[in-house]
Amino acid sequence: MPYIPQPLQQLRFSKKISEDDWMYKGKTSYGYFLRGYDALLTIVNVAHTVSLQPRSILDFGCGHGCVTRMLKAQYPQADIFGQDVNQAWLEWCADNLGVNVILSKAHIQSVTVERESYDLVWVGSVFTHIPEKSFDYLLDVLVGGLKQSGILIFTTAGELVRASFDVNNEKLLAVKDAKKAVLGYDENGYGFALYSGGTYSDWGRAMVTFASVQEKLKRHPVKLIFYLEGGWGRRQDIFAIQRL
Repeated sequence: MPYIPQPLQQLRFSKKISEDDWMYKGKTSYGYFLRGYDALLTIVNVAHTVSLQPRSILDFGCGHGCVTRMLKAQYPQADIFGQDVNQAWLEWCADNLGVNVILSKAHIQSVTVERESYDLVWVGSVFTHIPEKSFDYLLDVLVGGLKQSGILIFTTAGELVRASFDVNNEKLLAVKDAKKAVLGYDENGYGFALYSGGTYSDWGRAMVTFASVQEKLKRHPVKLIFYLEGGWGRRQDIFAIQRL
């Protein structure tokens, strides 16, 4: 039976929203909070399934704390950490959400996470933006950051994103690069296109099949404990793995 956390209206989370929060733009405050709560529903149910009471939680790629604030409210006794590449975002989270913050490296393959430090790690919409070698590197780093029996929950872009991917009208992508991403996904299970004029050198759009993620997980001391296609925002797929 699924565990039901407090309804969003009753959850005591911070209502502050940064004016620079890109996830908020174009949304109502309720829609923004619902996106964070949507992630929380999966997190608490996965934790409940494996009888995990997390005491140390990392939101990797936390931004301005859309999900971080929900974790803080749901697990008030836990040490909550937000990690991201933008110092200003982290300072906002520390000042307004009262969480610990960690400045990350801009280049994914330079990222570090303290080993065996977290009971639970959430990664929303990061694996959806990086090339395959960076995906493999980051997965290794994050699994290494888990304590024994800790869980890593992350989102990917899979078949639902592929089905709606329009190579001629994808924002920030050159048509030739978008076509290359689709070809990579269809033929090899992983497609990536670098953003045109993006801020970071290895940041773009990535798509990966369920089968390809399964193969990647076999290289690590983990087991897949949860998967939901389109589980976040009815678009991104959710994977949850537990360290053995």
